[in-house]
Amino acid sequence: SRADVSSSNNSSAPLTAMARAFGGLILALVAVVLLNLTKTTLFISGNQPAARTSKATAMRLEYIEKNMEEGSKPTEASKTPYGVRGPLPAGYGIRTGLSDLLRPLNSEYGVTAKEDSIPTYIVMVTGILLLGLFYTLLLLINNQSVLLPPEDEFDEYVANFLPYFFFGEK
Repeated sequence: SRADVSSSNNSSAPLTAMARAFGGLILALVAVVLLNLTKTTLFISGNQPAARTSKATAMRLEYIEKNMEEGSKPTEASKTPYGVRGPLPAGYGIRTGLSDLLRPLNSEYGVTAKEDSIPTYIVMVTGILLLGLFYTLLLLINNQSVLLPPEDEFDEYVANFLPYFFFGEK
C-alpha cells in the first residue's frame, strides 16, 4: 500500500507544481488588471484632454511664456568673462582679516601638475590601498571577526600595543 501512496504522490507532484505556477500567473494577471483600472488615480495620469481654463489662468501662462522668452536672451552680465564681476551691492561683501589670510590659499585655483610622475602614482596607489585596508578593518570589526578588548581594558591595550607588537609578551 506504501508503493501505491508513493506512486500517487509522484504523479501528483507535477500537477501541484503546475497548479502553483498557474496560481502565480493568475495573481500576476490580476495585479496587471488592477493597475490598469486604477492608473488614472495613481502616480501621473496619461494623456488627458485639456480642460477649459479661466482667463486668469490663460493670462498667467502667457506671462510665464513671455518671461521664459526674455530669460533665454543673453544679458550684459552673461557676456562678461568668467571671474570678472562688477562691484558688490552695498552690504553684500565684507572684507575681513580672515579673507586676507585665506586669499593665498586660493591663489593657485585650477593649477595642476604639468606632468604625472612615477612617485605621484606610487603615492596615489599607496593611499588607495591603505584606505581599502582601513575599510576592510572597519568591516571586520563590524562583523565581529576582529574582536576589540572590553571598554575598561581598552586604554591599557592601546598603551601596550606597540611594545607587544614589536617585542612580544614579557
